[in-house]
Amino acid sequence: MHNDPSDVARLVSEMKRALPDDLKEWPGGWPGKIEAALMDAVLSIRASYGQGHNGVRGAIAGWRTKRRGESLDDLEAIAHIDGESLAEIIGNHQRLSGGKLKAAAIIEAAQNLCSAGVRHAIDLDVPTVDHKAAYVSVHGLGPVTWSYFLMLLGRRDVKPDTWIIRFVEQALDRTVAPTEAQDLLRDTARQMDIPASTLDHRVWSHMRAQAKWRRRRTGSQT
Repeated sequence: MHNDPSDVARLVSEMKRALPDDLKEWPGGWPGKIEAALMDAVLSIRASYGQGHNGVRGAIAGWRTKRRGESLDDLEAIAHIDGESLAEIIGNHQRLSGGKLKAAAIIEAAQNLCSAGVRHAIDLDVPTVDHKAAYVSVHGLGPVTWSYFLMLLGRRDVKPDTWIIRFVEQALDRTVAPTEAQDLLRDTARQMDIPASTLDHRVWSHMRAQAKWRRRRTGSQT
């Protein structure tokens, strides 16, 4: 997609105006740990990230305990478990919008990826159309979390979720599609000479903090 340079310039200006200088850097995900990255990508859908003992982090900690110190880099370890058993291990019985257990979706994605030749993180160093198709063919998983999955493995990119899209729409004062928001932030990151994943994390953190502030303010007035 060829972006209008004026749109990118407006986004750069808004980034410099709105984002605090002390925002945290992208924490880095799970490079070299494809099991953890897949779980994170699926479990984080409409969920709290949590601390080390709960949320997404707590679930991955539960899986790490089950794996007894293994490197968490072999999808075959996930592919042969049933959904209810995995849900118990990770302490997560949340469901996707279609009703499927997130744990079951993780297993199906692991199975599909293994069939497409992906078992280890290194197998996604150069992701292909077939790899993406293996992931998004799971009902409830789509291109947004596919991008996030790759980011968690170390790819510098943008996850065009609700917060990212909302920031871009507010800055440009128009509606944008997820793919356009993603492409615009990639160009913006290049213009600002920072990694796309870092810019993504800063925008996401800023928008989430703003939403929390509005909720607290609204609550204090009711």
